[in-house]
Amino acid sequence: MTPIQNISIPEACHESWLQMTPVTQGRHCQQCCKTVTDFTVMSNQEIINYLSTSHDVCGRFGQEQLGSLNNRLDIENLQPNRWRRWIMLVGLLGQTMVYKAVAQTKAPQMVTQQTKPASNNIILGKVAAPDTSKKVRVSGQITDENHRPLSDVTVRIKGSNTGVLTTADGKFVLFGVKVADVLNVSYIGFITQDITLNPATKQTHNIVMKEDSHLMGEVIVTNRPSFTKRTWNKIKHIF
Repeated sequence: MTPIQNISIPEACHESWLQMTPVTQGRHCQQCCKTVTDFTVMSNQEIINYLSTSHDVCGRFGQEQLGSLNNRLDIENLQPNRWRRWIMLVGLLGQTMVYKAVAQTKAPQMVTQQTKPASNNIILGKVAAPDTSKKVRVSGQITDENHRPLSDVTVRIKGSNTGVLTTADGKFVLFGVKVADVLNVSYIGFITQDITLNPATKQTHNIVMKEDSHLMGEVIVTNRPSFTKRTWNKIKHIF
C-alpha cells in the first residue's frame, strides 16, 4: 500500500516544452529555473516511487495520465491488510452491539397486511428483458494504435474502485461485472476510454488506446493520513 493518496497539477504551466534545455530526467525551464521531470516516459509505479521520495517537483504528464495514476492509487490503497481487517471486525462487532441495544429498547409495532383484490387480468410468464443484475466475466487485450500490447493499464468498473491491471501482454480478466456496468480504461500518456458492455454479446474486448496531449506544472502530492488517524476516523464513524 502506497503512502500517496492523490497526485494533481492545480495550475498548468504554459511554457514551451520544446524550448526548454534537455537534462537527464526531463528539461530545464529557464523561466522558473527548475527541472521539469518528464513523467510521460515512466510507468505508474516508477512515478509513485519517484514522488514518494521527492518534493517540490515540477512535471510533465499526459493529459489523461493523472487520471490513470489516481485510479491506480485508489485500487492499491483499497487492498486490505491484516490491521485493517482487525479494525473492521472490531468496528462491526461494536456497531452490532449498539444496534441490538437500540432494538431492545423499541416497542414492538403491529403490522397490518392488506389483501389486494383478485384480478382476472393477471398474466404469468417469463419477462423478456435483459438481466442487468447478472454478473459476468469480462476479459480482453489492450494495445496501442500500432497493435503493441500495453501493460499496467488500469481497467475498472466506472464509478467504483473495483479494477485490475493488464499483464505484460496487455491482457486482463475482471470478474463480478454486471452487464449494465461501464468499464473505464486508463493508461499513462493515452486517452481514457469508457467501454459500454453489451448483454447480448460475449464479454471479450480488444481495446485500442490513442495517445493524448500533455499537461505540465507543479506536482501536488496528497499523502494518506497516518495509520493512527485513519483508525480514529473509523471509530468516530462507528459511534
